[in-house]
Amino acid sequence: MASLQLWKKIAAPLSSNGRMWKMACTTPFSSGAESSGSIKPEKVKVEKMKVFQKLKSLRVETIDLIIREEEKKGVFVDQEDLFRWAKLLKNHKPENSLEIFRWMDKKKMVFSPSQLELFVDLLGELKGAEAALAYFDKVEPNFDEMDAEAKNRPAYLKLLYWFRVKEESQTSGARTHVLKFPKCDDNWNVLK
Repeated sequence: MASLQLWKKIAAPLSSNGRMWKMACTTPFSSGAESSGSIKPEKVKVEKMKVFQKLKSLRVETIDLIIREEEKKGVFVDQEDLFRWAKLLKNHKPENSLEIFRWMDKKKMVFSPSQLELFVDLLGELKGAEAALAYFDKVEPNFDEMDAEAKNRPAYLKLLYWFRVKEESQTSGARTHVLKFPKCDDNWNVLK
């Protein structure tokens, strides 16, 4: 009961969209700090909300700096936290979401099929279909597009989607060819 009251005190002033904050902070935590008992679970949730807020803004600080600073405080952010936050930021701040994924890729984190799908989707949306293809080929160089059971098939389908969008945007901007017919007389006796 006390944690619910604490949650209401913290979450209400932070955001008018309380659902987003609840989703960002409701998964169980598995950091080393909690198992040692040095930080209470409620405090960890609050600290992770602060990390999410910093990642949400990403104006001055880099992700490396934010993560290192929080680890010094005893708040450990794992890959699932980063993925969840990137997913939340996708619709409102897709650039920040893409930066989180790039940071995760730079740290050699292995993506699950759904994480790879979201990353390819963001690359296609923000950087174009070619950038998404280049990354997909780097991750999955021997992808068999005929294998319906391939683990990264959802990412491949997103890639196809972005190429279709690119093709449609190119064809919609092109001029249509207009056929011009010669003028005919009113009597339509052209062949006489």
